[in-house]
Amino acid sequence: MLAGRMGVTLPTAPMAKHAKHIGHLQQLSGTAFDRAYITMMIEAHKDDLDEFEDASKKAVDTAIRGFAARTFPILRMHRDSAIAIRNRK
Repeated sequence: MLAGRMGVTLPTAPMAKHAKHIGHLQQLSGTAFDRAYITMMIEAHKDDLDEFEDASKKAVDTAIRGFAARTFPILRMHRDSAIAIRNRK
């Protein structure tokens, strides 16, 4: 794992904004949950795509640049799938 090789300690709990999202989703059910969840997934993937694209071009470490470049198309596919799910009716 790249993080382990680089001596990065991964968090053991969600970030505050993610914990807030979890709390919000726990209060929902049915269609309301589905809509909120897919919206969160689309937004999260948009943010991740920006960060991974930036890292694939600007990261100093070549392993990080490579990881970001390899992962970017997968994230884009996930975002596109989430958009397709949201648009189904």
